[in-house]
Amino acid sequence: MSVGIPCPRCRNPLEPHARMCPACGGPALVERAEGEDTPACATHRERVASAACARCGVFGCATCLVVVGDEVWCRKCRPPAPGLAWEDPTRALFVRFVATAWAFLTRPMASAREVKNGSVGWAWVFAALCLAPQVAAWAMVGELAKTPEQLLTIAASTGLLMLGWLLVLPLGEFLALRAMGLEVSFTTQLRATAYSSAGFVVPWCGCVGLALWGPLVRLATLRSAFDLTWGQALIAVSALPLTCVCAVVATRADLPFWA
Repeated sequence: MSVGIPCPRCRNPLEPHARMCPACGGPALVERAEGEDTPACATHRERVASAACARCGVFGCATCLVVVGDEVWCRKCRPPAPGLAWEDPTRALFVRFVATAWAFLTRPMASAREVKNGSVGWAWVFAALCLAPQVAAWAMVGELAKTPEQLLTIAASTGLLMLGWLLVLPLGEFLALRAMGLEVSFTTQLRATAYSSAGFVVPWCGCVGLALWGPLVRLATLRSAFDLTWGQALIAVSALPLTCVCAVVATRADLPFWA
């Protein structure tokens, strides 16, 4: 059963911001007659209350109540909206995704300040949605997925790339920051990496611009999320890639410049 603000007439849940009840067809806001023996809205005394706040018990009309989880609360008791649109359950999923992706594409430093608190799971769902168009674009070109075996290979390699991006990369940055004596949260590190995946939402652009866009967004995101200097952020972002390059060079005796 869906949860919503009850209609003041039939008690069926109203749609968000609805002016009419979809069940009975009556208005969402009902005028209360003088002397009528029905609860009145605490703010609008001329209106019939739809429900009482589950937290403080104050009666309210449809404009004074909000749905929080599976309960109806008044606006005074409503918790502050999350700083990231993606984590705001009161907005439509598509709107949340587009707003968050656009925010990290255009204002990475300002947006990264909001990643300090929240769920890693939801952040990774956002990253997966950002990476999905890129994966689909690669799978549909050429002859990449003519057989089930090829499709399985693509899926496995994509999974490894995503795991590397979402787990190995932030782990390297986290260890680099800790090595510099900075107290940082690995949860925040994971969330920052996940949300900075917004650049991959446009097929091809993320891959083509990765060499330039990726490091710049990572720099801005880390600097803002952990209040770092540009130098500290640069060390954190470059530590793991440089270590990998040095390891490859050190183990390849057949490279031309070793001769």
